[in-house]
Amino acid sequence: IAFLEAARQRFSPWPPVVIMTAFGSTELAIAAMRAGASDYIAKPFSADELLHVIGRNLRTQDLERRVAEL
Repeated sequence: IAFLEAARQRFSPWPPVVIMTAFGSTELAIAAMRAGASDYIAKPFSADELLHVIGRNLRTQDLERRVAEL
């Protein structure tokens, strides 16, 4: 989480970041999202779950780009 917070201050625009962990908890997911993560996935996960998370982030990024253009 500390690395995510530090990196967020250095990069602009901020890219989508998915946090992956073996120790999933609601508190960690909330902290990751507050620190700038766009999504959170806990191990073990399936390839379908990972593809879903990546697809959702790509769609969100595309919608944000479209809104900025308007």
